[in-house]
Amino acid sequence: MEDLLKPTLSSDESGIAIYSTQANILVAFFGGPLAIILFSALNSRHLNRLKKDWPAFLVGIVATIGMLIYLMSVPDGVDIKEWVAQQKRDSLFYKYGMRILALSLWAVYYYLHRQYHKAMSIFGIDPLSPWKMAVACILAAMGINYAGTVFAAAFF
Repeated sequence: MEDLLKPTLSSDESGIAIYSTQANILVAFFGGPLAIILFSALNSRHLNRLKKDWPAFLVGIVATIGMLIYLMSVPDGVDIKEWVAQQKRDSLFYKYGMRILALSLWAVYYYLHRQYHKAMSIFGIDPLSPWKMAVACILAAMGINYAGTVFAAAFF
């Protein structure tokens, strides 16, 4: 009977406001994998969990780089512009692979922080306003993608 009266949320899970689940989904959908990694890292920073969550962020970065290498690997002797145009036209994986990866990463990061999202709901805590940080994460991800594309074009 005493087990029913024990609180299921620890004291460090109550009273902490983080970005909402909806904000995380939108960042993942519109910003891609790098944006959701950055945005979820902000949630981890608010929760003082960066030391605990960094392996998940590292796996996300490695998965993103792996996906980019796979998507940009062009067979020898093929014109790059024609190959990319054909892939965009014919390959669903080429069109939606990064978005699927981003939403998969969102699911992983939600799993890591689910008890905090539940605690916010139970205690009636309003989530942090996501607009400035969400836009900053999306723009930062776009900048990183652009820099990576320029680097790849210059050296490969």
